Amino acid sequence: IFLIIMVIYPIFYTIFVSFTNYGTGHILSKEQVIEQFENQYYLSEDSATYTYQAFKNNYGDLKVILYSLNDESYLCENEKKIIKVNLSDSRFIDIDKDGIIDQFDGYKKLDKIQIIQSLNELQNLIYKKDEYFIKLVSLTEFKVYSKKYQFDSLKDRLLDLKNGIIYYPIEGYFVSEQGERLAPGFRVSIGFKNFIRLIKSPQISNPFLRVFGWTFLWAFLSVITTFALGLTLAIVLNDPYLKLRKIYRTLLIKGRI
Repeated sequence: IFLIIMVIYPIFYTIFVSFTNYGTGHILSKEQVIEQFENQYYLSEDSATYTYQAFKNNYGDLKVILYSLNDESYLCENEKKIIKVNLSDSRFIDIDKDGIIDQFDGYKKLDKIQIIQSLNELQNLIYKKDEYFIKLVSLTEFKVYSKKYQFDSLKDRLLDLKNGIIYYPIEGYFVSEQGERLAPGFRVSIGFKNFIRLIKSPQISNPFLRVFGWTFLWAFLSVITTFALGLTLAIVLNDPYLKLRKIYRTLLIKGRI
């Protein structure tokens, strides 16, 4: 088992990696890179703005009511459920009659200090409404974001919905027709290109040959010097005319022990 883990597996894994573009900028798989791009959003200049109120129940569950500029109200129960509501409904309670909802369905309004304390939770909220996404942009506002990228699996291409650019997967990158590449890239098999670069590129071949040569030189010198030193000691200690020869041998044996 240890032989497989420490020797055989690294050898085969090294061989496998040598035929790919694995490295800085190409750590992730294609699926992971696509997921990263599809989780990017952009804010248009005419993006709709919502003020909001945040509420929590006794279990710490968070809900948000959004208020649009045209006096429409939306209850955000979860990321996929945004419903238009009428705040005059009896479930929404205005305790002090100031026109602001104080509680509903066991949820109580958060004040400014509690909102700041819950800011991380609010920033992580992403609500989907039709083809758009609503996210927190400041302490007092949510805004409508649009999805920036969408992957077309049928045609194997990435669409830039903001700029109208199409990117195709080429050698571990999504590349436009104008040659623009998106980062990060992804892992792909590239055949013998790494070996060709090793031969043709002086920036790679020169350091590689120095390290490769020193590795073999070090191994050769280690064996030769050890052999030469051992042979010299053997000849000297076997000289019958050497004084205190038995003492020297005894000391060498004890040193080894």
